[in-house]
Amino acid sequence: MHSSEAIRALPRCSRTGLPIPFVVPRRLGVAFFRRMIPGRVASCCAKHLCQVCGEKFERAEERVFVRDRGKAVQPPMHEGCARAAVRICPHLNDATTKVRLIFARGVDVTAFDGIPMFIEPTTVLREEAIR
Repeated sequence: MHSSEAIRALPRCSRTGLPIPFVVPRRLGVAFFRRMIPGRVASCCAKHLCQVCGEKFERAEERVFVRDRGKAVQPPMHEGCARAAVRICPHLNDATTKVRLIFARGVDVTAFDGIPMFIEPTTVLREEAIR
């Protein structure tokens, strides 16, 4: 499924109307966008899944990391999902937030007790400043 189709297929937050990414917890239709489900973050890393749509990356497909500051616990995304996240996510869409897309192959995960603590690209192919 193409990323834009996958995003349209995501459940919507009953409070905001925004699509709820695969890693974001929700309860009774309300998303908790500032949180992530640790098990889903771990699944994204172990099974090569996009954190937004939850779909698997193709073997040779570039992974895109969205960074607004240094290291973070953010699994990679498909390019279309990353661009949608930058456009839709209130945190990333804030004009004062500097955002970069990092295109990479490979992911390096530092975990503690099976929970990813830092997720970084291993081979950076290019970077793109969004703002």
